[in-house]
Amino acid sequence: MKIKRKKRSRAACALTAGLMIFSVSGALTGCGGPKEGDTKNAVVNQAEAMKTLAYKVTDVPIDDISSVVCKNGKYYGTKHTSETKGEGDDMVYLYSTDIVEFDETGTVTMTIPIFHPTEPNQYGGIQSGIMVDDEGNIVVLTYESTYHEDNGEYDEKAFICKFAPDGSEISRVDANTLVTEEEQQNEMWLQNVLIDKNGNLILNLYSVVRVCDSQGNKIFDTEKINTENSWSNGMFMTNSGVPAVAIYDYSEDTSKYIIKEIDVEAKGFGKEYEMSANNMGGQTYGGSGDYLCYYSGDTGISGVRADTLETEQVINLLNIGVDNSNINEFAVNEDGSFILTGYANDGGVYKQIMSLVQPVDMSEVKEKKILSLGCFYIDWNVRSKVAKFNKENDEYTISVTSYSENNDTSDWQAAMTKFNNEILAGKVPDILQINDQMPYDSYAAKGLFTNMYELMEKDGSVSKESFLPNVLTALETNGKLYSLCSTFNVSTYVGKKSVIGDTTSMTMEEAKGYLAQLEPEAVLTSDTMTALDFLTTAVSYNNLVDYKNASCSFDSPEFKAILEEAKEYPTEIDYDKIYNDNPNYWEEMQTACADGRALLESEYIYDFDSFTRTKQVYFKDEDITFTNFPGAADEYT
Repeated sequence: MKIKRKKRSRAACALTAGLMIFSVSGALTGCGGPKEGDTKNAVVNQAEAMKTLAYKVTDVPIDDISSVVCKNGKYYGTKHTSETKGEGDDMVYLYSTDIVEFDETGTVTMTIPIFHPTEPNQYGGIQSGIMVDDEGNIVVLTYESTYHEDNGEYDEKAFICKFAPDGSEISRVDANTLVTEEEQQNEMWLQNVLIDKNGNLILNLYSVVRVCDSQGNKIFDTEKINTENSWSNGMFMTNSGVPAVAIYDYSEDTSKYIIKEIDVEAKGFGKEYEMSANNMGGQTYGGSGDYLCYYSGDTGISGVRADTLETEQVINLLNIGVDNSNINEFAVNEDGSFILTGYANDGGVYKQIMSLVQPVDMSEVKEKKILSLGCFYIDWNVRSKVAKFNKENDEYTISVTSYSENNDTSDWQAAMTKFNNEILAGKVPDILQINDQMPYDSYAAKGLFTNMYELMEKDGSVSKESFLPNVLTALETNGKLYSLCSTFNVSTYVGKKSVIGDTTSMTMEEAKGYLAQLEPEAVLTSDTMTALDFLTTAVSYNNLVDYKNASCSFDSPEFKAILEEAKEYPTEIDYDKIYNDNPNYWEEMQTACADGRALLESEYIYDFDSFTRTKQVYFKDEDITFTNFPGAADEYT
């Protein structure tokens, strides 16, 4: 297959469909970083980086667990199980929910039944997470729902249940009595609940926080937290055991992440903290030790210091071989260990994973050489490969620095400014994941990057012949290879080989010649396009603009032919009319080329499955040829 190489900036090349793309964020480049032994300009200090490896990761063999919490050295989670009832077409699944207490080996030491249906029209479980107080009492918000087929209505119940450390029920408060129907109509919905050190119930009602005593009697409501420019992002307990609510507040120019403590004695909000880092959007986890709270960052787990409100990384999961993109949630134990839960792809089958991450003494850590990788919002594909490398390699560790991970939200360019300042100071990472925001050409001109061709010549296992040559050519800068990509995608057009033969490019005149071989009503492409869409596509797929030499050929015969063809397309498209006239329109257009109703079809090829689907489904297993959008008869390079 030939790949079209357009003459445009590297930033565009890294992201534009049709060219080699390193997943979403660009490509990796080898940098001419500091010399060996030069710690002054090192992005990652060897000694400090070694400290990030002082953790032991142990798999916890337990399945179907979510909402894990740690308290008093014990682990609690919500366990989901299913069973079948009936046979054949009458078979139904019944889903049950329990709270389980377990240890670090995955052994369940206690089970508290929460919801076990007897009929398929019964549903229930735990609405929010598990709360465990200092005495080991467990509090959850449960729900039950029964569907009545005779009238089509649901019978819904919700309870705030409190259980003793041995699993026996202490109290059950009907949650429906805590919020009136009128309040619900005013955007007050029970979302989750906390219990403070005095046993008071702290209710997140979306627009306000309501505090009730242990029996559910209302004490007070806070002022409104959900406004036109702000909303609640959940509740948690701070490191000092005080309930708090996280609020995301934004305006046209800035955004803020605010934490407000609930002061029960003062009957309102207490201390207020404005976060300095870009940690909004994800879940905020309860704090411990020196950290007011925790959250999941780009490369691991970060914490907000209670004394300075500065955000710092607590543990770099990638450094110890954990792919945190697979982690759904985590919990922190009093001893500084973390329990992580998520899912992993095991041969195409997704299974739950749970890991215990425990700090260890530096004497137990094997000495490794540290390679620094700099990025902005690390791409998931890179993250998984780095995690795998760090987990399996005994000699090297790739230490990832995400410059935007703790970015100050008051300045969206702060991360890039910080990166550029470090580059100017000579602090260049060993490897850099480039993106379209970086002045890549400027970096290359300053000699910051290593020519990887030279490295390949010295390497006994990797050479230019190990790669597709046209991919490397597309990534070159003045004949030198400064970046590599692990994958590439191709945006192209496809036609039946029996119609267009092996041609990889065609003029508009040639395209009309091929089109004449099809049925009279056949169209040029199966795409539904306006005249503007047609022109945009034609310019994108043809070398009409020479970005390097700042020239264009819009007065060429090829472009004049494109303009003439564009006249045949409408200025607007009534999609409702198209669908109303033919409800099967979109399905039919997928096989228009195979059926001879269109000459070409646009395709986005990103793996062998997409190629197989194009050939076997869209072209009904006929031989196909990849070609350009009709316009200029130039070969792909």
